[in-house]
Amino acid sequence: LVVADLKTNNHYTVYKNVGRSLHKIPNSQLVSFISREGDSYTVKSLNPVSGASQKIIELPDGVQDYCWLLNGTLVVGKENQLLGFRPGESTEWEVLHSFKNPDIGKISRIAVNSLSTQLALVAEASPTVPVQMQHEAYNARDIEAFLEQYDENVKVYDYPDKFLYEGKETMKKRYSLTFRVNSDLQCELKNRIVLGNKVIDEETVTANGMLFHTVTIYEILNGKITRVTFMQ
Repeated sequence: LVVADLKTNNHYTVYKNVGRSLHKIPNSQLVSFISREGDSYTVKSLNPVSGASQKIIELPDGVQDYCWLLNGTLVVGKENQLLGFRPGESTEWEVLHSFKNPDIGKISRIAVNSLSTQLALVAEASPTVPVQMQHEAYNARDIEAFLEQYDENVKVYDYPDKFLYEGKETMKKRYSLTFRVNSDLQCELKNRIVLGNKVIDEETVTANGMLFHTVTIYEILNGKITRVTFMQ
C-alpha cells in the first residue's frame, strides 16, 4: 500500500501484503484497507497524512471484500448472507440479510452506490442451476443444451465408486442414442437435496413405457457438473 503526495511528487510504502479492497471511511479523513497476516485478513484504518494505522476488525473466514455504508457500517458477503459491523458499537459481525433465492450462492464481491441505497454483488450460481438446466434439457431431448451443463472431463460412476466413463464426447454418444430411441422419455423430479457443491436428485424416469426410480448425485465445480454418481 503506497501513499503518494501529488504536490511534492513524493511517495512512501505504508504496508506490504495487502488485499484488494481499499475504501474511504465515511465521515472521516481516513481510508481502510485489508492487511493480510498469515491466513487472516484484517480491515485496518489509515491516516494518509500521518501514516497512523489501527485495526478495525478481522474479516470472516473466506471473505476478502467489503464496503462501507454512509452510516459507518462495514458490510461483507459470506456464502449467501450479508454481514455487518459498526466500529465503536458492534462487538462482532452480525447478520444483516440472508438471501432465500437458491440461485444466489457464495458472495465474492460487494459494492455500494454513493447514497448507500443499492448494493451490487458478485456471487457463484447455486449448484442447483446446472443440475436443473440439464434436467430440463433432458426432458426436451436437447442434447446440446444438456451437455452444456457438464465439464469437458465429467466422470460418471455407479454408486459408490464404480467407474463407468469419462468425458462429454462419450456422454454425447450415450445420451444422443437415449434421446433418439425413447420418444416418451420423461424425468420427473421427486425430491432435491443440496449439500455444499453436491446436489442429490430423487427422480422417476419414463422410457419405452416403463417407469424407473433413480437417485443421482451431481458434483459441481465452477458452474459445471464434474461428477455424476447413479444410485438405483
